Amino acid sequence: MLGPRLRYPDGRPQPSAFRFTAVHRLALEELGLYKLMNRARRAKALLGGYWQHDHEHEPDWLKGACLLVRREVFEATGGFDPAIFLYGEEEEWSRRIKAKGFTLLYTPEAEVVHLGHGSQRHLSESSRFRRCLRSADRLLAARGGRAAAWAGSVLRIAGAALKVTLFSLPRAWGRDSSYAREVRWRARVVFGHYFRARLRRAGETAPPAAPRALGPSRSA
Repeated sequence: MLGPRLRYPDGRPQPSAFRFTAVHRLALEELGLYKLMNRARRAKALLGGYWQHDHEHEPDWLKGACLLVRREVFEATGGFDPAIFLYGEEEEWSRRIKAKGFTLLYTPEAEVVHLGHGSQRHLSESSRFRRCLRSADRLLAARGGRAAAWAGSVLRIAGAALKVTLFSLPRAWGRDSSYAREVRWRARVVFGHYFRARLRRAGETAPPAAPRALGPSRSA
């Protein structure tokens, strides 16, 4: 499978080569531990927005905006999982491709302009973000079971709490910025996603309410 360099319509580079979702990588990002690594180690460990996308590389997965796939690869792996509609389907397929012994390659020699979210314009930004979170949860559970999914949710909640704390300081000092506001907004979406999920699961497992006691019947 081959993936090209992606760009936004204004010419900015768009990350398109990534590492598989994993608990230890979530820890690096959510807790800010990647800041303890030098730039080269950080790029190698995480790819995505931490990497310059300026040379060919064999990533774990490629963004599905534009992919070139040999027929034998498609027939051997079956393509996208029809049970996954948007967000996460290319990562899941890339894992099956690599499991079959095929190679994924990112190349900057070809470029494609990707508008981004064109298929989901009817959704709000928060709805799209929640879908991405659900996809990441599903991928973690599929790879590492419930323990990995639980660890991932804890890391995301801890990361959101850390970001809200750190990026609220500029506002307290009267130096708020659009970037800080966006970080706080994303943290709030993370909180809402995981706490709503916990409440939903609690409701599904709660015992049914006891029937109300009926009083003695009265004869006419």
